[in-house]
Amino acid sequence: MRENARIRAIRFLTERRVMVLHVDTEGVLAHVRGDSGELREVRWDPRRGWSCSCPAIGLCAHGHAVASVVLVSDGSEVTNQPTPSTEGVRGA
Repeated sequence: MRENARIRAIRFLTERRVMVLHVDTEGVLAHVRGDSGELREVRWDPRRGWSCSCPAIGLCAHGHAVASVVLVSDGSEVTNQPTPSTEGVRGA
């Protein structure tokens, strides 16, 4: 059975593949090593939402993994809803 993005995200976290590099009110920057072995760059911007350098459309497993562990400055969760635009998804 194939894993969905959220299950893969949990696996990435338990396998210690997620490195959060920067978090503040202006955004989030993290690296996630995916199953292909490539390092993916995941970003969150309050105006654009989530983006990832992988070819997936919408919020991928890399994005879910980072969103699972990041909070915004007011203490509420950063939304992990996919952004309507795919701008910046490839080669962000």
